[in-house]
Amino acid sequence: MPPIPFRIFHSESVADGLRAVVRLAEVFGIRAEVLADARLIESALRWIADEFGESRWPVGEMGELRFGQIGRVTVWYAVHTGRREVTISQFGFARPRA
Repeated sequence: MPPIPFRIFHSESVADGLRAVVRLAEVFGIRAEVLADARLIESALRWIADEFGESRWPVGEMGELRFGQIGRVTVWYAVHTGRREVTISQFGFARPRA
């Protein structure tokens, strides 16, 4: 039996946050890398959301709050393993050091 992917949910403001991360990456000249990192995060959330990143604490009906990072892109999300659902709450950008 093939693995069951997690369903991913997010609000429009979360999508706006990811677009802001990409715009900021353009300022630093790393847009392509950040887009690739965002794609890797999407894949991790779809297939291994309960293993990706670090567990922080339980969040009731939402499941478990987790923090993940690939490259410069960070993500806060809740994962409910029983329902195979991921709810993204925020994307962020870890700035390169000067």
